Amino acid sequence: MTSTTDSRSYAFAFLIRAAEDLPADFDLPRDLPPFSCGVFLPQAAPDWYGRRAYPPRVLLLSPDRLTAIAHRASGEAAQTIPLRDLRFVEYGHFLLSGWITFATPEGRREFRFNTRTSRPVEEWLRALSRQWAPAADGCHARECVPAGSALSIKFRNAESAALDPDEHLVARFFHTPAKVGLPADYVGITNRRLIWITDRNRGRCERFGWIVRWAPLTRRFR
Repeated sequence: MTSTTDSRSYAFAFLIRAAEDLPADFDLPRDLPPFSCGVFLPQAAPDWYGRRAYPPRVLLLSPDRLTAIAHRASGEAAQTIPLRDLRFVEYGHFLLSGWITFATPEGRREFRFNTRTSRPVEEWLRALSRQWAPAADGCHARECVPAGSALSIKFRNAESAALDPDEHLVARFFHTPAKVGLPADYVGITNRRLIWITDRNRGRCERFGWIVRWAPLTRRFR
């Protein structure tokens, strides 16, 4: 982008297809490898749980790594996450509070953002899913084997949102407590990923949103 507008005032996420799409007030590391897709995350103010504010960031997907770059005014160094070290990905959203977490042997790296627009974030996560979680051998069945409770409307929508267009369920387990207002849990196995969905957040049930955590079936950890 050539605009001189301060990207700290941007309220919406958007996809980044090339370096020219980056806001002008972001600096790319000199050793950054070519990237296939990126996403801009608008800054996040402190939330009601006391989590600190975050500057605007971009997440870039390269063939062998993820790179997180913060707005130049933050003073943060660029962060690199090799895909070989990635254990699982978490995507959560409750009302206007959203975050992406990458788990590695060194710990969890969380990137929060305002969820005024979540579609670009979800499109970028699908690009990561296609690259990092290819189809597993032997998962060709088209009939899903269900277990547990029948899906609620909320979790039916969550399942639909979590699945990629080229992905199909092999098995699903859903548990919903008998008492209204308690959190529920969903586990799904697809031809590509193991997916866990819950509306449990910090020990309580959140009505407006859910958390999705996933890992590839074919992943071989070091």
